[in-house]
Amino acid sequence: MFNFFYKEWLKIKTIYLLFLAVILVNLIQIYNEIASSIKFSSSFAYISKIISYKSFDFNILFYTNLFMAFCLGLFQFYKERDKGRIRLHMHLPYSYLTNINTMVFSGLFLIFITFLCEFVLFYLITSSYFPKEIIYPLNLKLFCSFLNAFIIYLATPAILIEPNKIKNFSSILITTLFLIISFWVNKGFYTSENFFIFYFLALIFQIANLYLSFYRYTKGYIK
Repeated sequence: MFNFFYKEWLKIKTIYLLFLAVILVNLIQIYNEIASSIKFSSSFAYISKIISYKSFDFNILFYTNLFMAFCLGLFQFYKERDKGRIRLHMHLPYSYLTNINTMVFSGLFLIFITFLCEFVLFYLITSSYFPKEIIYPLNLKLFCSFLNAFIIYLATPAILIEPNKIKNFSSILITTLFLIISFWVNKGFYTSENFFIFYFLALIFQIANLYLSFYRYTKGYIK
């Protein structure tokens, strides 16, 4: 099973390390922006400006998370689908479901570890300068970007593997609609905690849709 995880790592290590570097640069830029703004004005003036305008820009980090999840899912599953290698998993010693779970959870685990480290670093940066009234909404918005990224990661292989074009289009439409709603909800400075019910339902849908796509693919292949 370790060899299976290692194979997945080899497929995505280059793009993953690239995004890791980009995330680190983004965090450094956020730190420098906060530090320089406070240096040239004052901590009170800078915090008052954020509270008054209810705005703090870290959209680069937000979109980097989403793009990383999409690219990892694409690099993991595109060649599997394009070259028909996903069919080989039906004939390996482990069950097909076990093989698919290993592929999906290896990507999810890598994304989770990355986001956990990112969240801790972002929290340490913001907590060094901001009061909790600012820290909480900023970290909540960053956490929402993580949930969006997980949804995109799960949607990517589902769309790539799905053999039915109508169901494929439906998956793209539903995922796009959710992301549009999510961006609209997170547009302001504060994010409603009630929206997490929507995230929960979206994650359940994407997980079910992913495994149904794999199931329909195997049935199509057998026929």
